[in-house]
Amino acid sequence: MRNEKVDNKLNKIRQVRQPYGIYMGGISIVVFPKVYPTSELSELICECMDDPNFGIRKGDRVLDYGTGTGFLAVQAALRGATVVATDINPYAVKCAEENAHLHSVSSRITIREGDGFSPLRSDEKFDIIVAELPWDCAHAEDVVELSMYDPEFHMRKILFKNALEVLQPHGRIFMTYARFIQQRYPIEQFGESFIYRVVRERVIKGEPHYAYLINPAPAINLRTASTES
Repeated sequence: MRNEKVDNKLNKIRQVRQPYGIYMGGISIVVFPKVYPTSELSELICECMDDPNFGIRKGDRVLDYGTGTGFLAVQAALRGATVVATDINPYAVKCAEENAHLHSVSSRITIREGDGFSPLRSDEKFDIIVAELPWDCAHAEDVVELSMYDPEFHMRKILFKNALEVLQPHGRIFMTYARFIQQRYPIEQFGESFIYRVVRERVIKGEPHYAYLINPAPAINLRTASTES
């Protein structure tokens, strides 16, 4: 459903006429007009990237699903990962390219425009998928609104339908979710073949938000491994 807070945020995004800079997660990034600005929520994913048990290891392949400004793609590349970043918004693609250039990690990040998993090659596999998805389920008028509204939960359904095909054995997903959305649309309903665990929590503007570590269920991992061997 439409959300007043979300609509107010969209109005602010539409008023932007020039690129501007923000500092987040220890780095500066530029935000282009018509692009959703990186928020404090992204820092929860950065904390997951640094976790000694399940975080990024040098040489990991990472998919940044819905990259926006490219903030998470840059953070993953700075930690030694090779990244594919996708977004349906052409303005976001240009913004992500600029931020990769600013941090001298363009050689480690491939940025592609397209819907869902369509920009991916059939042979691509990833150790980690990072996903900061739109807030709520509602109709979106354009690519700007698609940064905050996910009609029919299109992005979520594509992610959980296809993740097993693109994740390496023992691959994992880092995903953020707000408590008020979890109460209405539990994340677990989108994929029954996964194990969901809250690994980070932060109150942002009075509302609890979570970072989930999502792993394929053990039986799925065993089946995938035997298929590939």
